[in-house]
Amino acid sequence: MKRTVLSLLLALVLLFTVMPTFAEDAEKPVISIGFSGSAASLPEGHTLDTYNYYLEAAKEYANCEIEFAWNLENDSQKVALAVANGEMPDVMIVDQANYVALLDSGMLADLTDVFEERQDTILGEVYAAFPESFEAALVKGRLMALPNTPQQYENPVLWVRQDWLDKLNLELPKTLDDLEELMRAFVEQDPDGNGENDTIGMTVIQTVFSDYNFNNGMESIAALFGAYPRMWYMQDNGEVIYGSVMPGIRDTLELVARWYQEGLIDKEFANHTDTQFTEQMVSGKVGIAFGRGALGCNQIQNTHANDPESYWTPVLCPLDENGIYYSHTRTPVSSYLVVSKDCKNPGTVLDIVIGEYKWHWMIDQDEVGLAKRKEYDVAGTLWGVMPLHIQLERVPIAIERYNAFKQYFETGSVEGLSAQCKQFIAAWEDYVADNTKLTGWGWRYMMYDYGAVITADNIEFANPCYWGTTETMKDSWASLRSMEEEVFVKIVMGESDITAFDQFVEDWYANGGAKITEEVQQFVAG
Repeated sequence: MKRTVLSLLLALVLLFTVMPTFAEDAEKPVISIGFSGSAASLPEGHTLDTYNYYLEAAKEYANCEIEFAWNLENDSQKVALAVANGEMPDVMIVDQANYVALLDSGMLADLTDVFEERQDTILGEVYAAFPESFEAALVKGRLMALPNTPQQYENPVLWVRQDWLDKLNLELPKTLDDLEELMRAFVEQDPDGNGENDTIGMTVIQTVFSDYNFNNGMESIAALFGAYPRMWYMQDNGEVIYGSVMPGIRDTLELVARWYQEGLIDKEFANHTDTQFTEQMVSGKVGIAFGRGALGCNQIQNTHANDPESYWTPVLCPLDENGIYYSHTRTPVSSYLVVSKDCKNPGTVLDIVIGEYKWHWMIDQDEVGLAKRKEYDVAGTLWGVMPLHIQLERVPIAIERYNAFKQYFETGSVEGLSAQCKQFIAAWEDYVADNTKLTGWGWRYMMYDYGAVITADNIEFANPCYWGTTETMKDSWASLRSMEEEVFVKIVMGESDITAFDQFVEDWYANGGAKITEEVQQFVAG
């Protein structure tokens, strides 16, 4: 009997000893996330929504559980439904238009207080470095979202197959005429040496022009003609203009349409997705592409993996008669992390962001954490697998990374470099020791070769003056953008002649463009 009572007492002691742990686990907040992204870059055994290192780091730091309300390659329809129905998960990432719609509907949590409680974390550091981004999410002094901070100076440049150049005994292009001659050579002179007429001079995005930071757009050509498509900017006379209606766009479309008719650009461009472009490039059919730095560690790296003889060179082209390359800076904000007013733990959402980025930037990591981070670097895992992949930067990273590699190549030292830059250089050293480890090869291309080009002193940047949503835009912008894309593609493909651009400009102003321009002008004027 005594032994039985003693056993019961011991059992009760153990029960009450364990109960607080159960209670503690039960009290962990659960955050629901609307997620859009791809698991393609994750190592085998890792998933977006059940197990990956970013997810584990975020959950550990925020002491929470994470559920995914949806997990899609493209969540635009889900976001639109959430906005329309007045129902959203605890947190999701949206564009400017949906941010404004959610604000207007009163669906967003005020993050001011929970942000101020975390001012001494990396969040405070981020927005101190990019105050314009932070201010874009302030409404009457209250913080209504976490805006992204930009990856400035990752503007597109021209990438050229250097091995094809060498084979044909040609030089890198500088002018627009040089570019056209090179496209013609890559189409007509069998640079891949297979005896077939199957090479593409240059790829073009399916909408002809792209937003900042995308590949294959014709913005650099338009900039040479004095126009910056899809961007609001100030003219010399102080008036704002939407770049897509400028005469330089007409000149660009007329030129690209001629290239299309002469077979110098991809004949199927209007039907191609980014995936199909990548397939063309990796298969060795493409010789020229406009692209940002990430092209080097994605499509170009995969092309080199498929064909070790392939090498690409980034170059500023086309230059004007004075040797100037024209481009534009990125808008301070392009997306917003928004939290539902019904979220019971908005501070935990911010902690998730802090946790995932501390791991991403290798802050306060032990040897195990650093080893995991290197594992993802070697695997080429992209930061977009973060549970809340809002892009945050603390410095202009393109310049920081170029200077890091430059210091290393010139001195052999990594002293004073950030932990992340040291990791990139370590991956390069891994490649030097074993040329099958191409992650480091891609980092060098993206950060050093490309960085040397975009930090040159012969680039002239235009700056956007507006990136928000006016009242008239709420009803008219989607249809105006759709009209713009449809007309431009038809002109390039020869389905409409160049006078269709003149009609487009007239229709654009008549169907809301004039009012929107007036609203933007008033906003910029203060």
